[in-house]
Amino acid sequence: MRSFGKYFTHPENHNGGLDVEATVEHVLIEWKDFDPTSPLEVLIDQRINSLAGLLSPDISRPSEFRALECLGYFEDGAFPRYGLIFKSPRHNTTTLPTSLYELLGKNEDSSLPDLGQKFDLAKQLASSILRLHDCGWIHGSFRSSNVIFFDGDDGDRVSINPSLSDSFVVGFNYSRPSNPEESTLNTQ
Repeated sequence: MRSFGKYFTHPENHNGGLDVEATVEHVLIEWKDFDPTSPLEVLIDQRINSLAGLLSPDISRPSEFRALECLGYFEDGAFPRYGLIFKSPRHNTTTLPTSLYELLGKNEDSSLPDLGQKFDLAKQLASSILRLHDCGWIHGSFRSSNVIFFDGDDGDRVSINPSLSDSFVVGFNYSRPSNPEESTLNTQ
């Protein structure tokens, strides 16, 4: 499950104090539910922390790794779940991104990518997942609903003939280290 919203920060000014005016980032929040009575809760917390660190803007990564920058995470006080906060690549967007699943599900011939675009997208996504594996992690839930496209710079929602070269892999809920001793955790 995903939510979209605004993230406000008050950066320090040159005098060491906080600026009065907030900086606004548009963010995507991905939720990871967990069972608070599970003996695996500590391990789940460690994995969320490691994943947020891996996807942090402070970590350099190859441009082929098409994942959003993770600004951090939090534990929801109302529900047993974590929220991973991802920075939107578009600064003035107000709409949810469109998934590859949604794009391919449209019945309009004009919105379907041509064969060359499909091959380019497949190569881009395979390279992105390879880069994740190079970092020692497995996605665990790679599918068309976890490939997203943001709206264009003009604010229109992605609809007809989107730029498939600007895709992002999301949906890291079941991600885990690729260590053979690790396994995907059932968090429900």
